[in-house]
Amino acid sequence: MAYYSGTAQEVQMFLDGALSIGTGRANIPTEEVEKHQSAIDEFINARLSSAYAVPLKQVTRNGETKYPDPVPYIAKRLVAASLISTFYSGEAPNVSEQARRIREEALFDLESLINGTGAGTVRLEGQRLISKVRAAKPTLQPQPVPGTPVETPTGGIGVK
Repeated sequence: MAYYSGTAQEVQMFLDGALSIGTGRANIPTEEVEKHQSAIDEFINARLSSAYAVPLKQVTRNGETKYPDPVPYIAKRLVAASLISTFYSGEAPNVSEQARRIREEALFDLESLINGTGAGTVRLEGQRLISKVRAAKPTLQPQPVPGTPVETPTGGIGVK
């Protein structure tokens, strides 16, 4: 099955780069990674369903078939945060903080995809927009004014 975050090996490589525990290698069984990938795909579909037809379709660009950017990167970060929270929460105090930060940044990017569907904004390539009003085109509907990214008191990313 094709997951938004790519293969389990790609997630493992991303996780290896994000972790600095012991050897720095994530020794998580492939079946567990795939469970988390499936859950994150459902989560992303649920969030994007207010703006896009889901599940997302893969697009072909330069001979390569993949999900539109930045969905794979967002999905990898959400899967990594989920795996870190599940498997490495007891390792060190800064690991859970790292997972929280990775998740927060990915959710911020996901929200910007959902809120940025108006005319003149970046949309997911090759994906069909869902109209919030039956009689209006999705790009002509009023959109929320995007906020300015700011650092929250806890050190995360928020919108002002």
